[in-house]
Amino acid sequence: MADQMQAIKRRMKSVSSTERITNAMKLVSAAKLKQATNRFDYIRKHLEKEKQLFEQVLRTEGKVPAVYLEQRDGGTLYLVLTSSKGLCGSYNTSVTKMAGQIAEQEKDRCCFLALGTKGKEFCVREGLALLETDCGQMDEMTYEEAWKLSGKLLEMYREGRFTGIRILYASYLNSIAHETKAESVLPLEEGKPGEEQELSLMEYEPAGAQLFDGLAREYLALCLYSAVAEATLCEHSARRIAMKNASDNANEMLTELSIYYNRARQAAITSEIIEIIAGSEAQKLRGEAIE
Repeated sequence: MADQMQAIKRRMKSVSSTERITNAMKLVSAAKLKQATNRFDYIRKHLEKEKQLFEQVLRTEGKVPAVYLEQRDGGTLYLVLTSSKGLCGSYNTSVTKMAGQIAEQEKDRCCFLALGTKGKEFCVREGLALLETDCGQMDEMTYEEAWKLSGKLLEMYREGRFTGIRILYASYLNSIAHETKAESVLPLEEGKPGEEQELSLMEYEPAGAQLFDGLAREYLALCLYSAVAEATLCEHSARRIAMKNASDNANEMLTELSIYYNRARQAAITSEIIEIIAGSEAQKLRGEAIE
């Protein structure tokens, strides 16, 4: 009985230590989630303005280089955004699962560029076509790195190494849910017939292909940077929920272990009382026998 009580106490100590760690991680994730939310909201506003400018240029300038609009035969490059850390529930799994499904459907008509350790490990493990890059981890990416990477990708896109660029990442829905999607960045979509067009008196310098080359790079960099910010937001949200669930489970386990410990303690006390009473009764019987 004493050994059982000691085992329960050791288990309670271990669970309590784990609960303190998960609770601390939950608080850290909550703080990072708030920062990531503010960052994403700020970047999203810039992206919306950039899209409006891009659409306006497409409508007013005309003579858009065909490479940015035409649907060419060839493979698609998928930028896979995952975290470099675990303990965030199904966040990474949902992204890598979709990457696996895409690879199975498109076969050799797709390749992947993984930003994040988890995504890269998955691509290597599954033997997917992987485009190497010297870019850092997703959660450490700056706009300068996104700009540098977008220049390399656009150059390869114009050369025809791939004919489409999509970003595969977790899109934020609310504080407890996200969805995985593959957002198309290139080629661009022309305005639909019958869409209401705004008149613009703007003139752009330089014009023509030079204008679109620079604007396309800025657009791609901002799309990538915005997706990274949104994916990071989803990561912190998923980790906060995972750590909250872990802390709640630890507290439930502590409650159950406390009940088991009290039962074992009561059983030990009852056993000792029975032994004392039995010893006392035995002494009485021995005394009566002597008399």
